Amino acid sequence: MRYERCSPSNLPDLYEAFRSGFSDYIIRLDVPYEIFAERFFQPARNQLEHSFLAYDGEKPVGMILGGIRQYEGLLTMRCGGLCVHPDYRRLGVGYELWQRHREVALDRGCKQLFLEVIVGNDPAINFYKKLGYEKVYELRYFTHTSPAELVMAGSQDFRIEPVTPAQIAAVANPEIHINWQNTLEYIASYDVAYYGVVQEGSLLAYLCISKKGGIYQLWVRPDHRRQGLASALLAHAIDSLELSKLSASTPNNASLEGFLRKKGFIQDPLSQYEMYMLL
Repeated sequence: MRYERCSPSNLPDLYEAFRSGFSDYIIRLDVPYEIFAERFFQPARNQLEHSFLAYDGEKPVGMILGGIRQYEGLLTMRCGGLCVHPDYRRLGVGYELWQRHREVALDRGCKQLFLEVIVGNDPAINFYKKLGYEKVYELRYFTHTSPAELVMAGSQDFRIEPVTPAQIAAVANPEIHINWQNTLEYIASYDVAYYGVVQEGSLLAYLCISKKGGIYQLWVRPDHRRQGLASALLAHAIDSLELSKLSASTPNNASLEGFLRKKGFIQDPLSQYEMYMLL
């Protein structure tokens, strides 16, 4: 068995390993090559130089994706995917790939390892636990298929205007956990609308939402909650973007979950654990 650090030249092999390794995954990961190459390797996601391939001769049989950036105040190596061809499992291939993943993290000065794993994927969860990861958050997903109903409910007279990611970053609360895929750095390359309630130059509330209805962040200043600001932001986005569906994700945020449920969002069956390992 041979292990290689990835480069642009073996991206097709990485894609082949990705497809075979996730061929029997809990959810379907039928991603076209062009999407895989374009979206999986952007700065806030994975980097080729931090990813590895396993070969049996010239055949790619396993891969691990890695991405490094500051997250929650710590330089973090995230595993963006680890898989092994079904015929090569339980032979130590996954462990060897992960060892190289960990070594790069240590060499780069990372302070923690991080990953997401689907709840119910017990073989993977047990594998990561044996390596030393711990479950910390549960990431839940919600959808709303009749957002027009929310427009009337959010019709309070608030001044809502476009805001910038810099304005949002300036009021970000470090005590609120935001999952990796919802951070400002991660969504920067997506087509996202940023709305805020501004009063006398102060940002009282904001919404980061994709132009297809994916809610990344929704926040209201504590002393202005229960006044309808979040509802007004949603109503404004639904109307302005002409949304026919909404989706959201939240990791153990009881306040946000309660708001979503009250507004008629339905929790999806799929959820994920966020697992951490300190280095």
